[in-house]
Amino acid sequence: MTASTLSAAAEVAVGSAAPDGRHRSTARRASGSRKPTRLRRTIEIVLLIVLCLVAWQVAATSGVFGQNSWPTLGLFWSTAVETVPTQAYWVAIANTMISWAVGLAISVIIAIPVGLLIGSTAFLRRLTTPTVDFMRTIPSIILVPLAVLLYGSTNQMKIILIVFASVWPLLLQAVYGIRAVEPVARETFSAYGIRWRDRVRFLYLPTASPYLATGLRLAAVSSLLVAIGIEIIASAPGLGYQIGVKQANGLAASSFVYLITAAVIGLIITGVFTFIERRAMYWHPSRRGANS
Repeated sequence: MTASTLSAAAEVAVGSAAPDGRHRSTARRASGSRKPTRLRRTIEIVLLIVLCLVAWQVAATSGVFGQNSWPTLGLFWSTAVETVPTQAYWVAIANTMISWAVGLAISVIIAIPVGLLIGSTAFLRRLTTPTVDFMRTIPSIILVPLAVLLYGSTNQMKIILIVFASVWPLLLQAVYGIRAVEPVARETFSAYGIRWRDRVRFLYLPTASPYLATGLRLAAVSSLLVAIGIEIIASAPGLGYQIGVKQANGLAASSFVYLITAAVIGLIITGVFTFIERRAMYWHPSRRGANS
């Protein structure tokens, strides 16, 4: 297979999805028109934060959630100032984030190649669809007792359950991405006799990349939620363990410090993966429509 033949097939199949100067200039012009919208969105976010803080203080002072179960903003802040510099705080974050990162990485390594293989083969799709549909409906939380029995309340146990929870959205998005390949593109690559490895590189991955980016973002957030949930239920080391222990001991302010920390980490993860998705996929037709 010569480079010119492969280039010609790729141009015929996916040439329309490649970035060009016209669309980049259009995106630059559109960015200027989006400035008022960004300013308005910033104002809305600030107002939302202010309203949340007011609601927090009202809930704490009114006792609607029970006595000493919801700290005031002043108590929360003073507790946060004392808690954040401690070693236990950062160790809890490290335990959660290491389990999250390792579990997500293993899910990517497993799900994307398997999803590409299943999506590109009709026989495998028919064979695996019932099993995948069944397995992805099983909440990983209900497997906690079995996992604790086998591995104890350890990071290894968390990683296994994180992989189980996050592998399915990635795998399904990979399958959907391959199925989105145009029949004309498949036929073009087949007509040129291009090897399967090159089809994956020059046809399947470019077409499936928006689906994979979305699946990765969803899996990243769900992995964090699963990790913290497991830590609360199984007393595994991490942010969730600290949330549960502090709450059980009546230390609501300390519990809220770890709870807000987990929420902030979740927002950061969502923002980072959304930013990467948008920047990496600016050339794709689905993004051009959003930029025009």
